[in-house]
Amino acid sequence: MHKNVSTFTDKHIYEFLVNDDFINYVINPSPALEKQWDQFFGSNPQLQSAATEARSILCGADITNNPLQQSEYEKIKGNILAKIV
Repeated sequence: MHKNVSTFTDKHIYEFLVNDDFINYVINPSPALEKQWDQFFGSNPQLQSAATEARSILCGADITNNPLQQSEYEKIKGNILAKIV
């Protein structure tokens, strides 16, 4: 675990930020991903606030309105990890 990820909420925010399925859900939503994550949050409502925070972090770069190439996606993910380490 990274040194700045210490609290329960921080740990879960981190886990969402490095979860490729969650990142894809936020950046490139689809009906299938929405259904998957709706089911997940229905079963894990305690994680909803951490997911909302992670979504805010991901959307802060205003990347949701532009289609991304894989290289751009990987660069964004790397930048997120670098900021929370």
